Amino acid sequence: MYCGQCGQQGAPGQRFCVACGTSLTIPELPAIFDLAALSTAGVSQGEPSQQVAFVPRNSTQVLENADSAAREVKGWLWLFCFTHTIIAPLVNLVAVVDASDAVGKAIGFAFLIMQVWVGLSVWNLSPKAFRNLKIYYAVTLLLCLALVLVSDPTDAGKLGVPAILWLAYFQFSKRVKNTFGRNLF
Repeated sequence: MYCGQCGQQGAPGQRFCVACGTSLTIPELPAIFDLAALSTAGVSQGEPSQQVAFVPRNSTQVLENADSAAREVKGWLWLFCFTHTIIAPLVNLVAVVDASDAVGKAIGFAFLIMQVWVGLSVWNLSPKAFRNLKIYYAVTLLLCLALVLVSDPTDAGKLGVPAILWLAYFQFSKRVKNTFGRNLF
């Protein structure tokens, strides 16, 4: 018998490979097809149309790779992460530096930190990403309301419209559902 991992030949009755330690015993494989069910479905057991399904040697690795491919940050989800960790914080940093009052600078800087925090949590596929998104958008919408009441409503629109669009994306996107296993709400 030969080792399926390294190809080293093993002695008869040997249970483990002396080169790499891999088990040389052949595990019992479950039946893939129920031949009785195939024959009742109109396929006889002797027909050449029956094909044997080969499972790759590292089938668990193949499944893990397929799962990780579905959990990649691509497309609009990538754009969200990129804008919230790099672009928007740079724009807000300029606004914080240009702000004339200390309160405006503090709010702007806190918002900048929140943008990076939520962007990185989504980019890293954090289990707490949805919680972080809900906190971020609650603060964003409250800030929009404060801007409408205290300041210029156009500033609230610049902040609120993208927030509402991204909220809709996280709620209805198939990529978000495939990546995180569910949508935001």
